[in-house]
Amino acid sequence: MPKLYFSTNLRHKNYHIFNKPVSKKEFEQKRKEILSSYSNLEKAKKEFSEFKKKAIVKYAYQIKCHNTTGDYMYNCHDVKYGFDTENSKNCRYVADAESTIDCWDMNNTYYKPELNLDVMGALQTYNVKHSVYVLTSSNIEYCDSVHNCESCFGFIGLKKKKYCILNKQYSKEEYEKLKEIIIGNMKKEGVYGDFISPELSPFGYNETLAQSYIPMNEKEAKEKNFNWQDKTTGTYGKETIKEGEIPETIEDVSENPPDGRVDILKEILVCSDCKKNFRITSAELNFYKRMHIPLPHKDFECRHKERMSKRNPRKLWHRKCMKSGCNNEFETAYSPERTEIVYCEQCYNQEVY
Repeated sequence: MPKLYFSTNLRHKNYHIFNKPVSKKEFEQKRKEILSSYSNLEKAKKEFSEFKKKAIVKYAYQIKCHNTTGDYMYNCHDVKYGFDTENSKNCRYVADAESTIDCWDMNNTYYKPELNLDVMGALQTYNVKHSVYVLTSSNIEYCDSVHNCESCFGFIGLKKKKYCILNKQYSKEEYEKLKEIIIGNMKKEGVYGDFISPELSPFGYNETLAQSYIPMNEKEAKEKNFNWQDKTTGTYGKETIKEGEIPETIEDVSENPPDGRVDILKEILVCSDCKKNFRITSAELNFYKRMHIPLPHKDFECRHKERMSKRNPRKLWHRKCMKSGCNNEFETAYSPERTEIVYCEQCYNQEVY
């Protein structure tokens, strides 16, 4: 396996650091130096972040795609505004989708959901609308947590049911008649076709994955009728090791140390970002030791937030290829304010390969 460290846009290379070739010995020495302490690792990460700002990038991460717009896509056909989507066709506004067909406004959908609209969480579904967590079901509207059901409207948490409205069983004729009455009233109120109201969510917007992909502050979230959690779970001010006292190197950390070193598994740490307390588990410590990585100084939520910030946003801008003389235009997740040099696929391949 090629050995590369903090490099980008390289092909068929080995022993490179910050895109510069080095000998095998130099590579190992530099790698050990970077990982020798938390400060050195953070310094290298910041240098690489600045280094990437001047890099050439392809307008989108797409492989085997035709007539698509979006990012992180594989084997898609006629998909517009798709993100983290694969093996899908004829879709609009989909994310985290696999084998999704003829669907619109979908998230977390897998195993051939078809003719679905406005659904969050679907697996092997057909003709499902405005619903949440629907599995192997068909002809479903305004439902939540549905398993193996057919022709149901406005119910929650049922399995293997048919012709139900508000969790009550009806005959087929009664179901069709009552459903039309309900839809008619919803249309008069102007709410039919809307997704389930966000006010009904048991979670605050800032507690969900939505905050990772589409960050909003409290004011922005509440303007869109989302709930907000003022105080997220966790403890503060209980640390037994202060922020600046967390060991710099993994060699200074041990379990049940006989020599007076820090027994990190018995300590309570404090996040350098959010100031929330966190602990190191035994399995986690074993991983850091095996990989020769210094202990983190941030809790797992802030580390997750940092990783997510390195991904492109789920938003597109219309731009032109920045290669001189090229007039290709495209939809890209790289905003015009960013410093990367954005190329169309043809120009990128000519430059990098």
